[in-house]
Amino acid sequence: MRTFVAALKSLRDLEEEVVLIVEYINSSLLLSHGIRRDTALIIIFINKNLFLKVSGGTLRQYRPDYNSARGVVLKALRRGRAPGIVVKPLNELRRVLWGKAWLISYARGMMLGDEIVSCLEKKTIVMPSAIQLVKNLFKEVKYIRIEPPIYTEPQAIVIINNILDRCKKCSIKN
Repeated sequence: MRTFVAALKSLRDLEEEVVLIVEYINSSLLLSHGIRRDTALIIIFINKNLFLKVSGGTLRQYRPDYNSARGVVLKALRRGRAPGIVVKPLNELRRVLWGKAWLISYARGMMLGDEIVSCLEKKTIVMPSAIQLVKNLFKEVKYIRIEPPIYTEPQAIVIINNILDRCKKCSIKN
């Protein structure tokens, strides 16, 4: 299972944050023909001491259009859960994140490419916004550099997913 971890400053302006949350969910979990069932996304809300976990395997009633996605996300934020989405206190994050992680960086580490993709599969991939918050939760961390550093985090997630998918297809053919 592939897990992406990102962080947002707060839920102060809920409407603005929902736009970003939907962008993260769409980039990490959606395919052109459905939902990535083997992928999860964790978004940490720094100032609220909460995190939102979206599991592709159990996500239901999620559509790629903004209004529909916004409704599902708002329901989860207000009720604490929706099918495939849970909101939990930050102190429970240790139960969800463990083992080995790859930290995405714009400055250090191996360059992201096909040769390291097999190492990424079934790992936690931490985006730059969340590195300082979660890197101490893992037994082992390695850095991956993504260039150029002009990508937004959701764009970088799409690139990582595309490289991982392409590598999986190549290994199946060989």
